[in-house]
Amino acid sequence: MNRGSIFTYEIKDASLFYQNHFIVLLHHNKLYFYRYLLQKQESGSVKPHQNNNKYKITTSYTTDAQYFTALSCINNNLSHLLLTASSDKSINIYDANVNKLILSIPNASKGKPIHSITLADYETPCSNFHDGFLTCSINDSIRWWDIRTQHNVRVFEGHSHSKYPLKCSISPCGRYISSGSEENGYYIWDVRTSNTLAKVAGGHTDAVLDVDFNPKFAELATSSIDGKVRFFTEMN
Repeated sequence: MNRGSIFTYEIKDASLFYQNHFIVLLHHNKLYFYRYLLQKQESGSVKPHQNNNKYKITTSYTTDAQYFTALSCINNNLSHLLLTASSDKSINIYDANVNKLILSIPNASKGKPIHSITLADYETPCSNFHDGFLTCSINDSIRWWDIRTQHNVRVFEGHSHSKYPLKCSISPCGRYISSGSEENGYYIWDVRTSNTLAKVAGGHTDAVLDVDFNPKFAELATSSIDGKVRFFTEMN
């Protein structure tokens, strides 16, 4: 691959897509699709550090807003849909199969522009979020959206989120969601009722920016501005 940067702006978000067949990324007001080939060095090669990997842009989309702010897509299963958020507070859904924008939801945040979109990307899809996704934005609640109705069907709130771009996670069973908090801990909510099930503090000395459920075990990982990653189980 070319070692020189081909980008003039920050890469806002990136992800593997369509069971690792593509890399998709956000660069300012562009959404790029890349095909790539990683070549293994043969044993005994006289140039073991030579870079023979390849990539090429297959297509791109442009937002009408000033720039993209978030990206999410399914990779563990085959899905053609890519979800993006933009600086104008809109959510846009692209269908890579037909190569076009198929859905736009304006004014999707009551706070700042959406900085995170979360899908339930597991090998065994959870039924609660088969047609749904979550969004996070500063000074707003976590919002659960239904793609079919294009409506916000539920909100999850109570955590402190006024300064940092916190992210959330959906449990593999689809019954719970979790988010970091600026109170140096994390929250867990019941998806069906929006009730707060747990407010966990301790283990971090600064805001928890990201959380992620273990896809196999009852475990939650948290990462914080304090530079630490911690793992919590039901026994904690």
